[in-house]
Amino acid sequence: MIETDRMTEKVLEKWMPVTSRATRASINRILRGILDDVRDGKVELGSLVHRMMNDLGWLTNIAPEALTAGIGMYYMMSYMSFKVHGQVINEPLIYYTCLLYVDLDYILDSSSKDKDRYIRDVKQFLLYEKTCIRKNKALPPIRHKVVNGVPQGNRYVWCRKLIEHNTMLIDPIMELFSAEVHSYRFQRVGISRKKLLRITYSKAKTTNDLLCAILNITNNAQIKAFAHAGYISQLLDDMYDIENDNRDNIETLATYDLRMDGNMDRTFSLAIGEIGEMKRDLNELRMMFLATATYIPTKSRVLSMCMYHTIEPYILVDARMLW
Repeated sequence: MIETDRMTEKVLEKWMPVTSRATRASINRILRGILDDVRDGKVELGSLVHRMMNDLGWLTNIAPEALTAGIGMYYMMSYMSFKVHGQVINEPLIYYTCLLYVDLDYILDSSSKDKDRYIRDVKQFLLYEKTCIRKNKALPPIRHKVVNGVPQGNRYVWCRKLIEHNTMLIDPIMELFSAEVHSYRFQRVGISRKKLLRITYSKAKTTNDLLCAILNITNNAQIKAFAHAGYISQLLDDMYDIENDNRDNIETLATYDLRMDGNMDRTFSLAIGEIGEMKRDLNELRMMFLATATYIPTKSRVLSMCMYHTIEPYILVDARMLW
């Protein structure tokens, strides 16, 4: 572990809240423990990232700002499917789910002035789809193109593809949409940290419910484990998006801690602690989460100097490696 300059710590403590030595020592133990659990972690991570990047041709029609959410969702669903079924089942459904999630997340998080109209239109579409299903009526056709094997369309096409696969998916899709809208309307400066924690968990739970329904995961222990992983994923997503959210006045746990403390140490400590609590049979996912968590501070310097020095030996993916 790299030693922190003691004089620097004393200077920082006079003007910025600094995470306690005990907390940083705990973070150090968790990080070291995760790496000890996964033999040859850097090699495994490198091959995993390489495979993911080769598989993402279908993401070419996604805005660059939304690519991170698409990549994360793609990996999460593929991993869940492989863990439960021993293979990645019905890969097109994974694509449609990723595209739908990215569409919801990107538009609601953007600075677009058309959000209210967008919310109204999607809500009406989902209600009509549900009415047709309940009355056993045929769903009206939605035209879309396929270019070089990549489906072209929008949120309505992605919803329809999932519903055509299983009409029971309409309810978890509607719950996911409601949770995203709820979080968008409440994520404004002035909300309490406790409320932000509940919003973070709610978004993660509704997303996980949809993924488990699509992937036919019914074992309660598996659902619970993946729900925990989804919560961690949401924390990491908020940390990754901190610059854009801060700019657009979207309040998340990460922006709240940055605004109140001058750094993101509390959010980071929470995420690392949760990664440390993950079950050992999800070590590949723990490794990916650890790589993401330790990469974020190299992209956006939002940790205190003391915390950054604590995690520096555990940074698995440097920003320079991605270019």
